[in-house]
Amino acid sequence: MFGLSPIRKNEVQRNNSLWNFDSMFDSFFEDSFFPSFGTAYTGLNVDIKEEENEFQIIAEVPGLKKEEIKVNIENDLLTIAIEKREESNHEKDNYIRKERKAINMKRSFRLENVISEEIAAKLEDGILTLTLPKQEPVKPKAKEIEIE
Repeated sequence: MFGLSPIRKNEVQRNNSLWNFDSMFDSFFEDSFFPSFGTAYTGLNVDIKEEENEFQIIAEVPGLKKEEIKVNIENDLLTIAIEKREESNHEKDNYIRKERKAINMKRSFRLENVISEEIAAKLEDGILTLTLPKQEPVKPKAKEIEIE
């Protein structure tokens, strides 16, 4: 299998119960096979690229500053989180308008065979690139058991 795999929204909660019909129904409409059903996907678009010695996660984050992006790792789970808040006031004639906009997105990836201490992140021209160096997979040791 791959050393890096994306996590679907609420995947952790879904895996707790094999026969959770509510989550099965929800996940059916969240699947990208049915893009016109349910709410529009407003998540973080990413590409995953595999090179000989590393993986790359390339995320589109146009207009965001590095302070608005958080990348962390916990228990072999890499998470990219975005939080941006904007507020504007417009006054013209007798009309007063105050608008707020908040952007909150999160994307997680399960890591295997990655050297997490050496992960690097770079933000350039609205593209966030994470470089994840590969680690040699740990092969299980084989041992013959002598029968008495």
